[in-house]
Amino acid sequence: FKRPLLIGPVKPCVGMRPKEFAKRAKEALLGGADIVKDDELIGDPVYSPLAVRVKAVSRATREAEKLTGEKKLYFAFLGNGAPSRILENAKTAKKNGADGFMVSPAINGWEIIRDLRKFGLPIIAHNAYVYSAHMKNHGISFSVFALFQRLCGADFVVTPAPYGTFEVMARGEHLDNIKILSKNMPGIKKSFPAFCGGQSAKTIPFLRKDVGNNDFALIAGTSLYGNPDGPAAGARMLIRALSA
Repeated sequence: FKRPLLIGPVKPCVGMRPKEFAKRAKEALLGGADIVKDDELIGDPVYSPLAVRVKAVSRATREAEKLTGEKKLYFAFLGNGAPSRILENAKTAKKNGADGFMVSPAINGWEIIRDLRKFGLPIIAHNAYVYSAHMKNHGISFSVFALFQRLCGADFVVTPAPYGTFEVMARGEHLDNIKILSKNMPGIKKSFPAFCGGQSAKTIPFLRKDVGNNDFALIAGTSLYGNPDGPAAGARMLIRALSA
């Protein structure tokens, strides 16, 4: 409650086997990250099968909880394909210890979020493929996509912010996204805006000012895992900035 949440999508996003993947995730959690998650580019590859990876990272997450005395979460990406495949992957992920799911609603349809609610785990709605219909100066407003995902039950809605490296929207639209996810709507729970796209300690003050409170999440990939002293050091630096 005293600061925004820190989400660390494990990097490198592809190519690591489950044991190495879990080790990187644990380092980020020990450094202070609240949540680790799969990248949207990894699903169920032969070198890192979903069940094996989820079991390894879930175990590492529980170990990090014991060592830090803090609650930690791991969100498994359920991949893409037919809805039936996504739901089977959800069963597999929950059975092997995942704390939450990540899906790409612009690829699999908004209803996939509602279908996953029955598993009782929190959901990250990723923005993959949204940009086929949205660019900085034309297309469908990103806040419309954000609203659909909130209405379907997404707990976190991934959205770029204009201060990072992935500038696909003007600041006004960025503020619209925050408003649509945070404003009171009868019978509809709020969603966390989860800011991505090159976010770092430098962008945190701008995000905090825009949101006006701590009810948001920072998704940090490169600034966390790319720290020259390792993921734990990267997480500690970001937590200091989020707590300032």
